[in-house]
Amino acid sequence: MGRNLSAALYYARRGRPVFPCYETGPDGHCSCRKGHQREHPGKHPRWERGTLEHSHLDATTDERLILWWGKWPQANVAASVMPGEMVLDVDPKNGGFESLRTLEAEYGPIPASVMARSGSGGGHYYLKLPLNAEVKNDNTGNKLGPGLDVKINGYVLVPPSRTDKGDYSWVRGRLGTTPLSDTPEWIRERLTEPPKAIRGEGENSPRRAVHSALDDSPIPAGEGNVTLTSIAGRLNDGTRTRAELEAALAEENARRCLRPLPHSEIAKIARSIHGREPCKASVDVWPEVLAALDLIEEDMWEHPERWRGKSGLSQWKMKYALIDATREYGKMIPTGVRVSLSWRDLAERAGVALSTVQGNIPKMKKAREIRTDNVNRHPDEAGAFVLPFTERANSVHSPTTTELLRTTELRSVPDLRVLKKLRHAAPRVWRVGPRAGMATLALLRSGGTLSFERLASKLGISRARDLRRKGGVLECMESFGMVVCSENNVSLSPMWYDALEHAREVGREEQAEMRQRSLHQAQRAYRLNKNEDTHKQ
Repeated sequence: MGRNLSAALYYARRGRPVFPCYETGPDGHCSCRKGHQREHPGKHPRWERGTLEHSHLDATTDERLILWWGKWPQANVAASVMPGEMVLDVDPKNGGFESLRTLEAEYGPIPASVMARSGSGGGHYYLKLPLNAEVKNDNTGNKLGPGLDVKINGYVLVPPSRTDKGDYSWVRGRLGTTPLSDTPEWIRERLTEPPKAIRGEGENSPRRAVHSALDDSPIPAGEGNVTLTSIAGRLNDGTRTRAELEAALAEENARRCLRPLPHSEIAKIARSIHGREPCKASVDVWPEVLAALDLIEEDMWEHPERWRGKSGLSQWKMKYALIDATREYGKMIPTGVRVSLSWRDLAERAGVALSTVQGNIPKMKKAREIRTDNVNRHPDEAGAFVLPFTERANSVHSPTTTELLRTTELRSVPDLRVLKKLRHAAPRVWRVGPRAGMATLALLRSGGTLSFERLASKLGISRARDLRRKGGVLECMESFGMVVCSENNVSLSPMWYDALEHAREVGREEQAEMRQRSLHQAQRAYRLNKNEDTHKQ
């Protein structure tokens, strides 16, 4: 009998309903079809027609059904949180242990008789609640502090489960045999206080945590579409790509919907919501910063000759990535606007390789497009870039990217950042290319239509006829239906964004983004481990 099946039977025979979750492989990737794209590998329920269609609501103590582990012997074991119980989840990544030490210094240690170590190195405290206790799930950190989540229903992974972060194991007692300690009164009082304002993830963090917009309550059959659409609207704050939004929705769908929606419906919701104007980001940037960035962006279009050739296009993408990052959390300094961003993050935002960033930053500094600002920087901190102030060369104004997103006509246009990170073709991978993104933005800034001569000028191309040469940018865009060319003009087609999305699918752009992000995460982990080893020595 396998270890996980033996554990599942152990819990079930002691009255604890269980069900299987996907496991992680040797590479740390989830065994579900999303594999390395899964945001929290090994934590979401397995699905099987007839027996596992309703997430944790299908948890059971029936030993016949527990033979699920005969099909999936390595499946993680998930157990229901029973009525009259609560689980305090300490998340070290979000400061859980620091919050716990602060609370215990004020109130004394939590007398938990049953405690498990989670895969991430955190802890699960299992506590008993009075049946009439008015306590609700809290995974925002508002009640007890950052990194301290509370579950009174739903499910948790139990030992010997394993995720990409590590193994689950019992530290004190064991669920099913050791009686649970009572929840201290001070914890119950804090959990029944009126909710406090949600605090941001950090002074300069542009992204709202997924759990700040969600809870763990089940979504009844027939309400999945409406509820997930609402969730998507709250997550669409302008800091997520469509793929990231779709992945977050798919996880909520599998975890909470009593009748999960098909993947095609999840993709449709993500596409629809990502096409709307993002909700307000969590960081307020000074108006002076935004005004300076508008001038810097305008200057980019007034001197397009800087962006010729493959290297020039990469620099165009990198500068736009810095502008967009600065719009999210930049600061004004006497010589320009400053943003803290690592080279790897810049590469991901610009859709270029890290080596491309490394090769082009010196060129951009020499051309005075950017400066670096690493004074007093700690070795573990990201470096900083400065976009120098610029004076507009003439009084003619075209709408900036920010202004385009504000216009009524373009409110249905999804995040324009995808236009600024289209990748060059790769071996055996044909792509529409970054020049198409530049051309599309130029057309958007001009109301959707330009003469061939004007478009060539905006792209830094000396001869208009080169736009329509065989294999040129307009032929590529026409082949996908992004533009319509007449005798003298070129216009965006009404369905240009759908055509762009199709081109990105053909070019496997999102897969390239995922691979790059995964590679950078591995590099960061290696560097962190290396630094820790150095400090130990």
